[in-house]
Amino acid sequence: MAWPLLFWPFLIVPLYLCEVGVRFVYTLPPPDPTSRITPGMLFPFLIFWSSQINLKLNVKFWNLYIILG
Repeated sequence: MAWPLLFWPFLIVPLYLCEVGVRFVYTLPPPDPTSRITPGMLFPFLIFWSSQINLKLNVKFWNLYIILG
């Protein structure tokens, strides 16, 4: 009956990482209301967005490949 003990890190570690992340976010200062959005702020979002588009195109391609194949 010791095998369930092998799985506890997979439950505890993600919860711990979430807690650490939330605590870090709450320690950040509030954003400056006079600040403007700059291209540097959008760059990480654009990288993420382009990767999602790529994944969707790949899924569509493989669906067509399976259907037409």
